[in-house]
Amino acid sequence: MREVEQLYDSALCISLKMEVEDGAELCFPLLLNTSCRKPTSLWSAAVLLHIVLSFISVLTVALNLLVIISISHFRQTN
Repeated sequence: MREVEQLYDSALCISLKMEVEDGAELCFPLLLNTSCRKPTSLWSAAVLLHIVLSFISVLTVALNLLVIISISHFRQTN
């Protein structure tokens, strides 16, 4: 029974080494058997997403200011 456990442990160790050696970065490298792989995202997609979200934020602020100015101007004329 002990030999089976040792064989299983060595096979597990070999399979873990093979998974790690394929070049993927692990979320928690010290936990080889329970670690997830880090998601690989494209740098250009991340930059584009940040630009779009920044533009939407600036547009929202500008339109909110337009509403505030319109309401204050309407109150002054009445």
